[in-house]
Amino acid sequence: MSRFPPHMVPPHHTLHTTGIPHPAIVTPTVKQESSQSDVGSLHSSKHQDSKKEEEKKKPHIKKPLNAFMLYMKEMRAKVVAECTLKESAAINQILGRRWHALSREEQAKYYELARKERQLHMQLYPGWSARDNYGKKKKRKRDKQPGETNDLSAPKKCRARFGLDQQNNWCGPCSL
Repeated sequence: MSRFPPHMVPPHHTLHTTGIPHPAIVTPTVKQESSQSDVGSLHSSKHQDSKKEEEKKKPHIKKPLNAFMLYMKEMRAKVVAECTLKESAAINQILGRRWHALSREEQAKYYELARKERQLHMQLYPGWSARDNYGKKKKRKRDKQPGETNDLSAPKKCRARFGLDQQNNWCGPCSL
């Protein structure tokens, strides 16, 4: 019997043989349901519901980590403890310098880990390509604000309609 409610337990296919979820899987977070009296949630509930269903259908699968990323993941805490720096970019620079300073044998350890990570990823997700993650986001349609004009639907200016040779047909503001 699990001590977690069923909605918090990830589906079986995301578990590795050890029972630990694979790091390449990003499971959607569970949000508390809001009451129906919440006006803000009623406005966009249809849009959010369809989006949630879409997310549930196909989990986002991350690329397996490469050798350098595995090294960074392992060493980041150590570098943060040694340095007073809090900026991620500065920490990444230090880690990059240290990575290049490692001998080929030391780097080989991480390349081997990365190879195993890729093999596991290929077993878990046969036929998956990194391209599957790109181009999924669609542009949101922006609601038109009152008083806002859309350049595509607005009639062309007199200058554009009649051209320079018919300036006598231009309206007052265009002829200034």
